[in-house]
Amino acid sequence: MFLFSIAGDSAKVALLFLVFLVVNVCNVFNTAYVDGEELGDAGWQSLPPGGFDQFAGESRTADMIGSALGWGLGTAIQFFIDGRWVPQCYFLIAVVLVGVASVVHLLKGDGGMSRSDVRPSFDSLVGEWEAGCARLGRVHGLSAREQEIFLLLSRGRDRQYIHERLGISPNTVRTHAYNLYRKLGVHDQQQLIDLVEAELSGED
Repeated sequence: MFLFSIAGDSAKVALLFLVFLVVNVCNVFNTAYVDGEELGDAGWQSLPPGGFDQFAGESRTADMIGSALGWGLGTAIQFFIDGRWVPQCYFLIAVVLVGVASVVHLLKGDGGMSRSDVRPSFDSLVGEWEAGCARLGRVHGLSAREQEIFLLLSRGRDRQYIHERLGISPNTVRTHAYNLYRKLGVHDQQQLIDLVEAELSGED
């Protein structure tokens, strides 16, 4: 807005295009960063409930409020301030708004959902899941190899992945899977996952 106050008519057109270009590019990068950030196998499911929605909502709301304030104040200055003082007014308002934003940022902390914010909760979830599988393995007398396959199956892995991950033949994977299904009293992978979830939630 400060540049608008000192630019000529043709330059204002170029500045207007530049402003909207920068704003939209920032929005695109912001969305791509949030949607695509790698958070391990669980992805954004590892966030606390409403984590992504809250981040996206706050980001968009802040963007809209900032745009409305900037354009609203700029319009008021153009119409109600003596032309000689317009550049100075823009500069002072920019300083005040940046100062307010900095204070809010320091008081509230970073509102973004960074990888470091999510990682501890994801690690604790993985640890609880592995502990639950280990308890079930001990109770039902699974061998060490069966326990490995049990953990991978409970994470939704298929037999091809397990064969490649553990370096054992597909037939061996099939045999171990059959044996641990029998020991656990389940008939398919979904029932196996349900069993682990029941163990973690304390259900019978």
